[in-house]
Amino acid sequence: MIGAVLQLWFGWHAVLGGGEPAVHWTASYVDGDGVHTVEAWRRPGHVRRITDRVLELDATRRRGEGLRFSINDHRRGVTFHGTERDRIMHGSFADWQRWTHVVAPSEPGALAFRIDRPALITPAGRCLWYRDASAELCWSRSLALPLVIRSDGKDVYTVTFAEPFRGTLPGFTPVGVEIGGDDD
Repeated sequence: MIGAVLQLWFGWHAVLGGGEPAVHWTASYVDGDGVHTVEAWRRPGHVRRITDRVLELDATRRRGEGLRFSINDHRRGVTFHGTERDRIMHGSFADWQRWTHVVAPSEPGALAFRIDRPALITPAGRCLWYRDASAELCWSRSLALPLVIRSDGKDVYTVTFAEPFRGTLPGFTPVGVEIGGDDD
């Protein structure tokens, strides 16, 4: 009873929180364009993601400075550099939470609830099942990541490998034309 009350009081982040432990992971996911792969490295305040070896994201969030990011689009030969303001002005609503944890609350005050289902042991580790407004998430508290996301009964995101990360994130080198947030 007390757990349910605390869950309602604190919401989504209280249930699926866990900070930003340093982690390196690979995953596959399905969207309208087919199956994709992603490799990501996360340390507190810094994330690096490579999707299909075509799109690279390097983002930092330092206290007092806000979010800064760079995206390489290898197909177009373009690098875009931006800030939180640029991201919003261009209509991109992917945010730090999604970049670093794959999922985010669907709206302010969103809730996530534990599903009465046994823990799942995956190649990336153990996770527990939760339900939010849009999907079922098998959440790894130690990695602060969903190891499986299930929507409409189908697995749409699956972490295939994950480990605590120590060291330096892979370097980011701009490609081709570089565009800043104000260079539209």
